[in-house]
Amino acid sequence: MLRIAFANEAYRKNINHQSRITFVAQDIDNIAGLMCYIQMSLLGCKLILKIGDTLADPITDKDMESESVWLSPMFTHEKRFKMLDSVRMIEKILNSSPMESGENEEKKTA
Repeated sequence: MLRIAFANEAYRKNINHQSRITFVAQDIDNIAGLMCYIQMSLLGCKLILKIGDTLADPITDKDMESESVWLSPMFTHEKRFKMLDSVRMIEKILNSSPMESGENEEKKTA
């Protein structure tokens, strides 16, 4: 498989394929697609896989919620941490008192 060879080559070149590369694959055969999913997941690769005909129904952004799209654990893991960072930032903003932000604006205008 070219994807595995590419991941191995990136590893040999000291490129972190787990954080810097997102693999996108599509296969019409369910078994072949899921074998790809298992192999890439075991390698720790971020993978977006769609089971379906590449020519008649290529993968698009709209497919991300579809049952025919599989996301590897590394893909969902990274997405979850980005979401947690956003939630923490919002909580920090909400927990800061309005008085503090008002005082900072008064100091800037003075």
